Amino acid sequence: MMTVPTALVEAVGRAVERLSRPGIEGWGLRICEDMAAAGELVEVSERIGCTSETCAHESHDPAAPMCRWLPRGGQLVELGSDEEPGETRVRYYAHLDGDTVRYIRVEEPRFYHAEAQYIESVPDWALARLAEGAEV
Repeated sequence: MMTVPTALVEAVGRAVERLSRPGIEGWGLRICEDMAAAGELVEVSERIGCTSETCAHESHDPAAPMCRWLPRGGQLVELGSDEEPGETRVRYYAHLDGDTVRYIRVEEPRFYHAEAQYIESVPDWALARLAEGAEV
C-alpha cells in the first residue's frame, strides 16, 4: 500500500478548488493588466494546437492550453455573445464586485488565442437580455 504525502493531497485539493471556480475561459487566453490585478489566470487543459517547430504560425497561433480567468472577488455574469466577421466569437460579461460593475469583452478568433479586457460599455442587446429573466 502506497502512502501519499500530505503535501500532495493538499496540492490536489487546491487545484481542484481553483478549477471548480467559475470564470472566463479561452484558448491561450490573454488578459489586460487590470484583469491580471483583479484575478488569476489558471491553465485548465494541456496544450492544444500546432506544435511544429518548423511552422511559422502565420495563419494560426502556436499550441496553448485552455486558460480560465478567475476573479479574486465578486461575481461574473455572462451577458451574451455574437459572431463577428473573420470567424471571431465575441462574448460579454459583467464583473460585479460590491457596488462596482466592470464590463468585459472576450474575443475568440478561430485560429488565434483569445483575449479579454475590461471595457467601458457593452451593446444594449447584451444588457437587455438580463431583463428577459436571466439571473443576476
